[in-house]
Amino acid sequence: MRNRFTAREVWERMGFDVDECVAFTEQSPMQQAFRTLVFSRIVPCVRDIGLWGPKVQHAYADLGVIEAADSDLELLMHADEELAEKIDREKYAAELAARQGEVGAAIDMASEPA
Repeated sequence: MRNRFTAREVWERMGFDVDECVAFTEQSPMQQAFRTLVFSRIVPCVRDIGLWGPKVQHAYADLGVIEAADSDLELLMHADEELAEKIDREKYAAELAARQGEVGAAIDMASEPA
């Protein structure tokens, strides 16, 4: 998985200095934030299901995401569910408003003299 984040093959095919690009990718604040976000749920899940051996821990430490192991997975999942429900409510409200606008426009068109 670490190799996917460094994109070594991409840099090789593009003819760039691979070592320089990989070093940049590993140190990039944007890439670090991305890895943190991606692994914020994966790491505590792996820990909770019992796959938390030294090799796995070392790999997560190398990726710079080992801190996610300290997260409360139940709390994270609950927050995710609340956020999903909020997004669904907002999406429904926006769709309802759009439909009401369409109906209102149709009524207005029907009310206009021909």
